[in-house]
Amino acid sequence: MTHAVKLDEAGMRKLLEDHVAAERDGDVDAAMAFQAPDPELEIAGLRIQGADELRRFKSMWIENWIPRWKAQGWTFGAYDEDRQMAISESWVDNEMDDGSIQRLRSVVVFEFENGLMKRERLYCLDPIMMDVVLRTAEVR
Repeated sequence: MTHAVKLDEAGMRKLLEDHVAAERDGDVDAAMAFQAPDPELEIAGLRIQGADELRRFKSMWIENWIPRWKAQGWTFGAYDEDRQMAISESWVDNEMDDGSIQRLRSVVVFEFENGLMKRERLYCLDPIMMDVVLRTAEVR
């Protein structure tokens, strides 16, 4: 009999920090290592489901957009150990095609399953962020 792995607040925070660091370092394999076997990502109206689709999207995201990030910040503000969820507010200063810097803000809801990220929902009303996401989706 196997037991489900449940993360406490410190475990969720560590997993998220390590996941963000892997993406920022451009390491798709390391970023995917934190994902449950059948992960989901919802971002700017785009839904990506399954490890293969998510890997393709993250590869394009890391290749095309992470290098543009000049600064980034996260506030991991709410954790629910019973429901295995965390909510964060994030921002990134992104270098745009014209060389200007735009601060993009979002709220992200993370759901965990057996100690890994099962679902990530990114909410952002910023049209620039939505354009970035949709252009990444077109590339994949």
